[in-house]
Amino acid sequence: MLVPNTIIRGHEAPVYAVAVSENYVYTGSSDFKIRRTSIVDQTLDSFTITTESACISIATMGTKWLAIGLLNGDFHLIDVEVNVEVLFFPFGEGGVFSITEDISNQRFFIGLASGNCAEVLTSNFKINYLKATASDKIRKLIYISEKQRLLMASRDGWIHLLDKDSQQSSKILLAHEGGVSSMVMSDTGTLITGGKDGFIRVWDESLSMVNSFPAHRGVIYDLLLMDEWLVSASRDKSIKVWDRNNFHPVQKMVVHRQSVNALAQQNAHSFVSVSDDGQLIFWTRDE
Repeated sequence: MLVPNTIIRGHEAPVYAVAVSENYVYTGSSDFKIRRTSIVDQTLDSFTITTESACISIATMGTKWLAIGLLNGDFHLIDVEVNVEVLFFPFGEGGVFSITEDISNQRFFIGLASGNCAEVLTSNFKINYLKATASDKIRKLIYISEKQRLLMASRDGWIHLLDKDSQQSSKILLAHEGGVSSMVMSDTGTLITGGKDGFIRVWDESLSMVNSFPAHRGVIYDLLLMDEWLVSASRDKSIKVWDRNNFHPVQKMVVHRQSVNALAQQNAHSFVSVSDDGQLIFWTRDE
């Protein structure tokens, strides 16, 4: 079973984004601040970034790079080893709603509220716009490095695929008609999506649906895979654990007092969650 190990209130407003590096957890909030918590002692340190708008997406790459996306469309890239901002770009377009990293090529992919997508190269800080077919917010990105393909989950209900070699983008799967709000992919290529409809759906490598079930009483904001479990977080204030083999419920945790907005895996047996209640919670597996 999973138990809350440490609860930290580092923000005075909803926390929308969380990312984990080797030693730290970074959180972004509508209080216009980025805060940092040590993984070792699970306490806040003095690191703080003040932003011009609410932070709605955040990602790390190794111990050096911190990428921050804001609701006003601003993007910031921070070298946290020397605490210097190395790139600022005002994407606008309604907000930077998702960021994911491609470590092998040292770049970040950016998903925008307009449905557009971009890549940011950390080698020379160049920004390239990528062709995209989404007609609404890109809520989640997954980069499949071995195939050079970028999956984009959009509020238009579709999963979109961008082939980096051909630069061709296409709709490949109507996953949730009300909007796709989260997705995760297993090592074997199984795609799992969560929607505004509160359903979790499971798709095999051919993108045939193999399971669909009502999981939450509200939008599913995030999903992660841990050991033999799938973990889901929702606006209904709960985090739920599902058996990855049959997707039967294993555990329901209601510790956050408001919407649970994001999850980030710390290691094979633990993760963190953030919420509208301003809290960061460290979860660990209790054998």
